[in-house]
Amino acid sequence: MATSSSAPEHSIDKETLVLYSKLFGVLRHDPEFTATLCEVVGSRSIDSFLQTVMFSLYVSNHASEDELLLLSMIQALLASRIGFTTELTEFLHTNTPVSRALTVYSRRASPHDYLKRVLAERISHLVAHDQLNVEIDPVKVYAQMVAQIELDAGSQAGIPHEVSADVAAEDSNVQAIIAQRLTMLTSIAEGFLSGIIQSIDQIANLLTSLAAEPSYENDWYMAKPKPFVDNNQKRTDAFLYKLCDVDDFDSAQRSGGRYRYKITVNELYNNQRLLQQHYDAVAADDDGVLRRILNELGRTPSQLPHSEDFAIELRLSSG
Repeated sequence: MATSSSAPEHSIDKETLVLYSKLFGVLRHDPEFTATLCEVVGSRSIDSFLQTVMFSLYVSNHASEDELLLLSMIQALLASRIGFTTELTEFLHTNTPVSRALTVYSRRASPHDYLKRVLAERISHLVAHDQLNVEIDPVKVYAQMVAQIELDAGSQAGIPHEVSADVAAEDSNVQAIIAQRLTMLTSIAEGFLSGIIQSIDQIANLLTSLAAEPSYENDWYMAKPKPFVDNNQKRTDAFLYKLCDVDDFDSAQRSGGRYRYKITVNELYNNQRLLQQHYDAVAADDDGVLRRILNELGRTPSQLPHSEDFAIELRLSSG
């Protein structure tokens, strides 16, 4: 059953609320439905759909069950995408269903808690060393070098303040500074990578290179740490593939009770519309439950103006 959390002008009758409870109960307990919807809804709708999935559908008072079901949905999405992908770099391109799902998932509490646990010490270490400089762009390194020379001497350095990228890159002093910073940069990135596997601008760029082979066309100087990328590629690939290995959700792990969650009316209508539009793709093996519910609900109502949207509480059984 379901109840309205307020008394707005727009209302949903009790029978319709029960149907919505049944509809979202089916979606919640069959993660493959939601995974398939992620594949077919299109770029204009996927973000709002994922918002509902990550922050409404799987946010009840049964946290461990929610997390297992959500990870099962992500596992199904990963498995589907892997079947059509030949290269890991293609698999991790931006604006794919997988990357969008993982991005939204990262905003949930559990990934935040994980990152805090494994990276807090290293981030605190970086923050404590506020004078740490790992800039390796030769032009910027050259400018910093000239500024430091003049600061130390208290007078003009007697060398050009601005030079081309090629000239900066050929300067022996710049090369020595960059070599030293590369050692620090790769050491820091190694520490972050080890921390993640075992339990943010230059360092993030270096770690990103492990997931997608960059062309270095714009940031050509980032090619210098490439040995670190090459040496850790297989290690990172193995870790990413291992992430797909989520245990099957055992029915014995279900809470066995009833749970409730809040969702806005516009979220209800939006998901009803998506299911009706993509039913054939989403529920090819459906035993008819979804179809019956959607038929009883009928045509999807129009979205409410933002100022008139309101939340309702759905109560579903967990099995």
